[in-house]
Amino acid sequence: MSSIDLIILGELTEKEWSAYDLANFVIKQNIQEMANISSPAVYKNLLKLAKNGYLATRKEKVGNMPERKVYEITQKGLDFYKTLLLNNIDQTVNYRFDFNAVFYNLKRLEKTQAESLVDIFNKRLLDKKNLLEKAKTKMSKEKNSKCMCIIEQHELINNALLVWVSQCKERYINKLCK
Repeated sequence: MSSIDLIILGELTEKEWSAYDLANFVIKQNIQEMANISSPAVYKNLLKLAKNGYLATRKEKVGNMPERKVYEITQKGLDFYKTLLLNNIDQTVNYRFDFNAVFYNLKRLEKTQAESLVDIFNKRLLDKKNLLEKAKTKMSKEKNSKCMCIIEQHELINNALLVWVSQCKERYINKLCK
């Protein structure tokens, strides 16, 4: 149940792609910010999906460019795509953040050390807030609504974390730290 497969198959439901063009699209659209996907993963997963019969390939030559392989989704791929959609959405929602291990250990630190770590994290959240605002503005200008709901989701989570960090600092740092 790979989110990479879901993104690839989803894009291929709309049009054919070469591996190079799809990998560049993922970068240009900042899809790697929303899902754990990279250019090498696009290439690797396209090959795997084609090998499993979910994609058909054909060779294409455009102008003076070298010949390239173009991928399109098969009926088997469409069925697999629909199964992946259901399997990925119909599971327990988890909220596992790597930074929780830091917050778990704050009680073992001097108050100033704990406050410093919380302040660093708060700054990172503020940086992320600015990046999300820029991404949202860019997508609005480009009339790209495809990723807008995910940007808005990230904004909501980021804003909730900003509130949470503030509350943690007020409520727990003074009580828990040495």
